[in-house]
Amino acid sequence: MSKVTDLATAQLSATDTLVIELVEANETPAVVIIRWPAGFPYGIPDASPTPLPQPQSCSLMLPHGWRN
Repeated sequence: MSKVTDLATAQLSATDTLVIELVEANETPAVVIIRWPAGFPYGIPDASPTPLPQPQSCSLMLPHGWRN
């Protein structure tokens, strides 16, 4: 048996709603489902408008026996 909990909802337009749900079942791990309206004209952009920063180096030492 599954238990569904609404985590969040957002009204995207007069007729479209975005729903985020937590689905918990006894026999499987819990999952989060995002229900995006079918055919909604807006999505995630293909690329960031500004370059992402480059990762910085880390001065932490690895534990003995670990390799980088």
